[in-house]
Amino acid sequence: MMRRALPLLVIAVLLTVAGSKHADAQDPVWRAWLFNGTDQLVLVDGERQAIREVILPLTENHPDVLSIAAAPTGDVISYVARDGNSSAYERVVLDTVTGDTRTIENRTSQRGISGRAAFDPTGRYLVYTDAVEQAIKVLDLRNGSSPFVLDTSAPDLPFNQVVTTDIVPMVMRFDGERVWFYIGSDPDPTVITGKPGRGYIWYVRTNTVSESAAYPAPYTTTFAPTGETLTVVRDGSGERVEVYDPVFGARWPFYANTLLPTSVDGVTFVQNGERVLYQSTAAIPVDLLVRRDGTIERVLRPINRISPHPTADGLIYILFDEDRSELVHVDTRRLLSDRVIWQGEGFWTIIWVDTGTRTLPAYEPWAVLSEPITYDAPVPIIDARPTPLPAPSTVLNPGMTVRVITNGDVLYLRDEAGTSGEILMYLYDNDRVTLLDGPVSADGFVWWQVEAADGTVGWAAAASGEVSTLLPLESVIPTQTPEA
Repeated sequence: MMRRALPLLVIAVLLTVAGSKHADAQDPVWRAWLFNGTDQLVLVDGERQAIREVILPLTENHPDVLSIAAAPTGDVISYVARDGNSSAYERVVLDTVTGDTRTIENRTSQRGISGRAAFDPTGRYLVYTDAVEQAIKVLDLRNGSSPFVLDTSAPDLPFNQVVTTDIVPMVMRFDGERVWFYIGSDPDPTVITGKPGRGYIWYVRTNTVSESAAYPAPYTTTFAPTGETLTVVRDGSGERVEVYDPVFGARWPFYANTLLPTSVDGVTFVQNGERVLYQSTAAIPVDLLVRRDGTIERVLRPINRISPHPTADGLIYILFDEDRSELVHVDTRRLLSDRVIWQGEGFWTIIWVDTGTRTLPAYEPWAVLSEPITYDAPVPIIDARPTPLPAPSTVLNPGMTVRVITNGDVLYLRDEAGTSGEILMYLYDNDRVTLLDGPVSADGFVWWQVEAADGTVGWAAAASGEVSTLLPLESVIPTQTPEA
């Protein structure tokens, strides 16, 4: 259906009245892998340097690249190549520094191919779907073994009560302990159908699966440092963006497009997760910079931004003009700050970004437009004022269930309080643990004895100075407060 273009006058007015923050004196330098769609990769950074170039060692039997995933460091990538005229494919892991390759799969699948894969935070493990064996596998890249395998054809799994096993799961995220994946079909990519596709979590150590509200659609976007996701929903009620917050284990609408006559093309976390880029499909592109409280901060210049990805201070995107691509960086804290970083012949896309930041800001609460929902609850749009989430308490007591906050790093669980204790396991962002004993001060940290989800008992550092790594888990998810 055709939509009316936003008048340029309105755009100009919004640009004029919008405020902006000035950038810090020294912003972190980001890096990004670019892909030309055939066989060439280029690693560039915010200082306009081409750090590394790679030519993928494709074969005659598998000349077409289906997908590429990169490890957190960006040094190792995994890609799937196939023959477009058959069901033959191969999955390869490539060290972009040394040039070493390892073929993980070389198969022919009649069930389809799931090209998606994900690395854990250490980059030592890769999770992917083996379509032939109908399994999701965790691969140890150090020795080639698969310590954890989920048989997705098992009849007792929850999704096999909903969809046929002929549908190949899509891996969405892997934090080292849990694999998020989407399974099912979404015949209309512009609508969350609710049936039969759903999102799930596989707990690799206990080999259990449960439904998840994090990934209600295959096009859901993720902000990895926090585990938050964004999904566009279209139905008879209009268009809205739903956010999933792992702190509450729930999803809800935080922004509804009621101001501008556009149709949303996609949403992306930008500016280190502090803002959301809302892209339209209007005749004149209208991209909005939206705050977490659901308000529009400003309208960006009306151009077609391709493959946007976040940086610490804004975003980068590809601008394609006839037969040439430009990588453009935008500091979203300033007006009219677009600057060209790199240029290349042909059509390029961004496949991976290291934002450069190593700490996360204090995020403002998300707006809540309706009651938080689970994966199968109705999602009505209602006329109400956005209500922010309450700030979590920081008081810890034995017996409490708390969440782990690592800002993308890991928290060691040790056999005794102190940095000399033996490391029993890693705890990741938003893991849940139960406090058993403490607090104890040792080696400059405050320690609590905790029990992890798999039953492992050990000591974890809860705080160092003003930095907290264990925060109470809210017992009640937020509810919408109606207008008086």
